[in-house]
Amino acid sequence: MKRNSGKRYIPSNKKMQHPDSLLKLMSVLTKDIRYAECVGNTASEMEGTSMCEVLDKIVAEGEARGEARGEARGEARGEARGIEKTKTEMVLNMLRENLSVEMITRIAKLTVEQVMAISKKAAVL
Repeated sequence: MKRNSGKRYIPSNKKMQHPDSLLKLMSVLTKDIRYAECVGNTASEMEGTSMCEVLDKIVAEGEARGEARGEARGEARGEARGIEKTKTEMVLNMLRENLSVEMITRIAKLTVEQVMAISKKAAVL
């Protein structure tokens, strides 16, 4: 391992000849199958690269999966909030038009308690 005067690691420029074997070994030693899964996807692409480049690629793939999951969760939350906001606005409009709470519960498919809670928040009734 090389270090510079600041005690930081300086990676070697040496290229790996058998990255697939190394990743399989890492999988066995760490008992982490993610290394072995990486072999099937990118072993031929990694031939002649440094270990740092291989790990950068693995990290980038993980980050991409994490971003995709985060976006999906964010979209689902945003959609749920939008539906709730629309329903609240609809209930408030019906209350302003003096529709009965019973009729609003049937139309909006909400309970009386939910309609009353919306009306109290907006101080409509």
